[in-house]
Amino acid sequence: APSSYGPNLRALAAYLLVFQHVPVERCAQLIADVTGARVSPGWVSSILPEAAALVADSISVIRALLTLTHVLHVDETTTRIGAARRWLHVACTSTLTLLGLGERSRQGANSLGVLPEFRGVLVHDSLSLYDGYPRARHQLCGAHLVRELTAAAEDHPGQRWPVQIRWALAGLNKQAT
Repeated sequence: APSSYGPNLRALAAYLLVFQHVPVERCAQLIADVTGARVSPGWVSSILPEAAALVADSISVIRALLTLTHVLHVDETTTRIGAARRWLHVACTSTLTLLGLGERSRQGANSLGVLPEFRGVLVHDSLSLYDGYPRARHQLCGAHLVRELTAAAEDHPGQRWPVQIRWALAGLNKQAT
């Protein structure tokens, strides 16, 4: 007969997979080592769709709140799933975060379901795909600006302006907090 595990073990599996990023087979082994429950990798992988269904309404609320916020930070980075390289897109505020896998394109960024309707200030790294949102006002991310100024200081060691601008930005940040 198929095994049936309780909500605490299911929650532990979801936590290990989603929050701790433990691979499925290692998650099954970890659960066995810690709890004595001999779960299969198949059972562990079945937890993700179940967990996704449980949080679907919350994700819809987060998506709506991000779409309506006044200032939204967006970014993207690469990640690996198995042997494949994928793009992880993020849209966030200081209290809300939405992540999604997609292509490194406007279509991939749109897959989060926030940017096509966003009307506030969009803070980003000036990747050209973000130019496709003319209803938003655009602001360069300060962390990316500092990174560019650091590179300019390294590329032009005789120039003082990159260091001066970084210093001025640090002072403005300190005054703002």
